[in-house]
Amino acid sequence: MTNTDDVIGRIDATLGTVTADPVSADAMRCQPDATRPDFAALLVPADLAEPIRLVDLDGQALAGARRFIGCQLISKLTVYGAGDVSTDFLFDDEGALYDGAVLNQRATELIHVLKAAQFTGEYPAPADLRPQDLATDAEAWRRHVRLVGTVVIIGADERTGDFVPVPQRLLEFLTEALDVDLADGPTSQGG
Repeated sequence: MTNTDDVIGRIDATLGTVTADPVSADAMRCQPDATRPDFAALLVPADLAEPIRLVDLDGQALAGARRFIGCQLISKLTVYGAGDVSTDFLFDDEGALYDGAVLNQRATELIHVLKAAQFTGEYPAPADLRPQDLATDAEAWRRHVRLVGTVVIIGADERTGDFVPVPQRLLEFLTEALDVDLADGPTSQGG
């Protein structure tokens, strides 16, 4: 089983510039909702005292995400994967503009680790990208990407552009590679 330090360490050895200050394991624990979501999304609150959990977007991805994020204008960052489903990180677009914006350490760390894990082969990457491209991409995201406020993570069907439930492979990556506790709760369909 790997962890955040291992993934970051592997890319650090290749690029020589990656460092990490990982969030504590307790802050990464996930507490799913009691019922199985029909349109599962992963909710990552900025407040470290609040658990990461699976939530139901009630079949309407953007409206449901807006409800949890608490804004109307949503930005998204996409981690493209191998296959037809990518992973979208949705967050408050306007929140990043305020001086008092709260950094979402867990979602920021997760997106950085996903990009690094694509380079190491621990998370599926698009087949058309060379290892050097993946390394460069991971380093650029580590240096420049910061997510603020509550983040909702869902899937996106690359063929149709439609939102889909959070990819199963992301949930598996969280539980296996990052030791996030999802074992007692619902799983999602897709991915």
